[in-house]
Amino acid sequence: MNLRYMEFIVTLAETRSFTKAAKKLKMSQPLLSKSIISLENELKISLFERTTPLTLTKAGEIYAAKAKIMLETFQELNDQIKELNGIMTGKVRIGFSQTGYNLMPNILPKFCKKFPKADIKIVQAFSAINVRDRLMKDELDLAMLVYPMDTQGLEYQIIKEDKLYLVLPVTHELVKKYKNDDDRYPKIEFKELKNEKFILPNAYQRERFEFDKIFKKAGFAPNIFCESETADITVSIVASGIGACFVPPQFIKGEAKERVMLFDIDEPLLKQTLILAHKQDKKLPKLALEFIKMAKDEQI
Repeated sequence: MNLRYMEFIVTLAETRSFTKAAKKLKMSQPLLSKSIISLENELKISLFERTTPLTLTKAGEIYAAKAKIMLETFQELNDQIKELNGIMTGKVRIGFSQTGYNLMPNILPKFCKKFPKADIKIVQAFSAINVRDRLMKDELDLAMLVYPMDTQGLEYQIIKEDKLYLVLPVTHELVKKYKNDDDRYPKIEFKELKNEKFILPNAYQRERFEFDKIFKKAGFAPNIFCESETADITVSIVASGIGACFVPPQFIKGEAKERVMLFDIDEPLLKQTLILAHKQDKKLPKLALEFIKMAKDEQI
């Protein structure tokens, strides 16, 4: 069976006229009539009663109904293939701060591997605030950000939630005090940290605003030993035996795992929520939608 013949039959069934069908199909009426006769000869059955208007025979009704389904299925297949090709060779600009990246480090390499022919631009910014500004200026399509933050003018989807833990060097007195605790992350109260030296994010970083709230709530100002731009440096300083910091467990890597201990502090503000955000009312590229889908699937 021929898809073109199917199109002829469906169009004739809809218009009930050789003249109207030929015009719609952009072909001559004699050629259309000849094609239908050829098909009926091939099938050895009549599909139309040559009346005015045309009427379908029982065989014609069956053929037209099934042909319509097959044509719609073929069109749907074509549309999906075109859409897939558009994704495979499309373009997307994704931004992130270090914290956003570290909360889900595997997604970017998987995404790039899945779409090797796509035009994927990755932008790392020194802060979440900078990433947000780039979104608002349309310099990025999508961004991995950490909530809470100012989301005015943005739309976002929550991808995962994480908790920050206190990190201390294994030589610290609190580690000695709690090292035999059965909990993986022993619980301590924030007031026990009043005399600690802290490594905190720089004052311009979004995370610093949250830490300022935490210390204000605890009733004391932190003794800041170092302000750092990156979590890996922060953890390295603590692993060397100096100070305290707050990071999610997955930030502790390599040799640092043997040199630090994590503590659980019952403080609601010590939580981070990874979001994928874009400018409000922006029509996202198909690649950006695919990235969101992959990020969500990664958490299942």
